[in-house]
Amino acid sequence: MAEGAEIYRRGLEHKPFTYPPFAAVPFVAFEKLPANWHASVWLLVNFLILVGMIRWLHRYARDEGTGRAPPKLWLFWGLAAVFGGRHVVSVFTNQSHDLTIAGLIMLTAVSWCGPRRISGMWAGLWAGLGAATKATPLIFVGLFGLRLHWLGLAAVLVASVGATLLPDYLWPRQDGLAWWRAWYDVNLASLEVGGTADAAGA
Repeated sequence: MAEGAEIYRRGLEHKPFTYPPFAAVPFVAFEKLPANWHASVWLLVNFLILVGMIRWLHRYARDEGTGRAPPKLWLFWGLAAVFGGRHVVSVFTNQSHDLTIAGLIMLTAVSWCGPRRISGMWAGLWAGLGAATKATPLIFVGLFGLRLHWLGLAAVLVASVGATLLPDYLWPRQDGLAWWRAWYDVNLASLEVGGTADAAGA
């Protein structure tokens, strides 16, 4: 991406990159590190995100003021480990970027629980960055819409569109095509509803 070369190599690599272009942006910084540091630094980044998420969840679960505090904290963490443990472990074994998305979703939740005046705007910002990284967090558009939180809704849309266009500003493609357009043409144009899992070459 930093060289403007193709990153959507569907059918040319065993596990090609299929995410929106903004998902590649954090990894451009790894170009500055020695190659033998990449795995260790990525492990550290994921570990720090996980620690931050656990700390906030623990504080939130202990807060009686939320009205959602579990009757037994050990039960809360036991169920969290049973239902979420394998998903967390798989991030580290597969070296995936799922925790970066989960971290953005956590920041959405943290912001939503903040002072009401600005909470929706910050929640929308984080949700928008999550949507620009992997389209799934666009589900927050429905949440903000149902809550009639127009500032949050606008923030989701502005952040997701802005972040999606950012790579074209920072690292234009050599062929002049927009990164978002290449992502759409290679990964989305040929898909049908319910057909994502069967997309050939991805």
